[in-house]
Amino acid sequence: NTKFHYACRALRNHEGAAQMLGIDPRLSRLAVLALSGGLASGAGSINAWYGGYLDPNIAFDLFITVQSQIAPILGGLYTIPGPVIGSFGIVFLSEFSRIWLGAHEGASQLVFGTVLVVGILFMPKGIYGSFRRFWMRPARPAKPTRPAGSPVGAVSQERPCLLSVNNLTVGYGE
Repeated sequence: NTKFHYACRALRNHEGAAQMLGIDPRLSRLAVLALSGGLASGAGSINAWYGGYLDPNIAFDLFITVQSQIAPILGGLYTIPGPVIGSFGIVFLSEFSRIWLGAHEGASQLVFGTVLVVGILFMPKGIYGSFRRFWMRPARPAKPTRPAGSPVGAVSQERPCLLSVNNLTVGYGE
């Protein structure tokens, strides 16, 4: 819940509206670029230290880049658990394709492409979004009941809440 977080969300949703709120898009993009570059360089440093060396053919392989792009889409964008779940799915698919398809790199790319297309078509919010939609459904509203002592056809006038809004924020101008 920081100012930077809200600025990034505003820029993602509507850049013109964010500018009207006083957010400088160039400065925010520069901050995001610096933050992501710092995280990537830190991860690369840890990888080089852990492995002892860097091989450009491994570190900059196109297939690894594609896998890193598929993981958040498969797991679910804009969530914290989604990319983690997607990364586990990608590792599982990599091992599955390595064991069952052998050294045929084209076949494993076909598996990843098929999983990506099927995932986008049938799970647009990723694995995590589908999990939340199917297994964490809110309780259904209760059926209307007949008040005690009323005729059989009478129904209680109390209705369950169908829509609830929390923490709504709207901003116009300054």
